[in-house]
Amino acid sequence: MVTVDQMNQLSDLELDIYNYIISHRHEVIHMKLKDLSTDLHVSSSMITRVAKKLGYEGFLEWKAEMKLDQEDKPIQNKRALNYILDYFNRVDNKEFDDLIHQAAEIIVNSHEVICSGIGLSDAIAKFAASLFNRKGKRTMYSGDFSSRFRGMYDQNDCALFFTVSGETREIIDRIKDLKNMILRLL
Repeated sequence: MVTVDQMNQLSDLELDIYNYIISHRHEVIHMKLKDLSTDLHVSSSMITRVAKKLGYEGFLEWKAEMKLDQEDKPIQNKRALNYILDYFNRVDNKEFDDLIHQAAEIIVNSHEVICSGIGLSDAIAKFAASLFNRKGKRTMYSGDFSSRFRGMYDQNDCALFFTVSGETREIIDRIKDLKNMILRLL
């Protein structure tokens, strides 16, 4: 990793060489030193001098580190991006808006909101509970999945279960238990 002190040691020309290499690193990692020096219109020794001022043994070591950095970074998955965009296109309709309004109405009319989740979903549930509390809605957070529902839920309450994956076994089981308890009360 290049430090500020190392950057301050570079002359204007050396800084231009550094900036070029960093901004074109995807091409540079496949180039020979001679080809890079030709492209930059500087000597090979000048590029080597920049590498040494940055703390590398030479250009090859700098290039190797850039290669390793590139391999460590995940490549953007265009299919995943298309999946997300497809989702937003599917929910941009009146039917989805109506469902959101129905859910909001249930929350507004409930006596208390109970938020629950596991893992990342647990953090989202805690955050949701704090947001509802700030807006004046009586809200409880429950992260204890060993507890039973009796006495914990009232028919005028609203339970919000958060799950990022939609496949968390504990969340699914808790929803089923709550559904069975409600059916017995009816």
